[in-house]
Amino acid sequence: MTSATTSRAAAALLALACGGCVASAPVPKGAVFGPQFAEATFELGLADTVGFGVASTQEYRVGPSAEFEEAGVVKIFTWAAKKPTPHLLEAGKPVVVFAKMNRMTGAPGITSSSDAWCINRSRFTPAPATRYRVVQRGIATEGCALSVVETETGRAPAGLEVIPFLRTNPVG
Repeated sequence: MTSATTSRAAAALLALACGGCVASAPVPKGAVFGPQFAEATFELGLADTVGFGVASTQEYRVGPSAEFEEAGVVKIFTWAAKKPTPHLLEAGKPVVVFAKMNRMTGAPGITSSSDAWCINRSRFTPAPATRYRVVQRGIATEGCALSVVETETGRAPAGLEVIPFLRTNPVG
């Protein structure tokens, strides 16, 4: 097992064990939905996060650049944390939204692997007083897609840019 695989497995296990423990991406103090802020609600895009010998997590992040590691965590969905999470985004400033899905196999006390994962990302500039739905659908072993739509209209935000992600590990 490579150190990268071990790190991903450890992070996914921590997310599963932690349940609702999530470090939130920064939002300015006193920020409220309205002329200066939009709201994005991040949703679970999986039918279920747990199956026989399989567990999936879904992580959402936001940041100013296309670098996953530099973005702040908004929500990690696990077997215990499935409630949608709203998050304020500064209106008029470009933001990159990331969605990462992991699929782990194994059982407690047995070696687990997290070789099946996918990351999607999109960039857009939130409009003032606008609400968005953000959801990643798919299966980590087969592929995923990130959807960002305006809640009121169901349409993608103006200027939405899907940023390609080059998969660096094989699907296992």
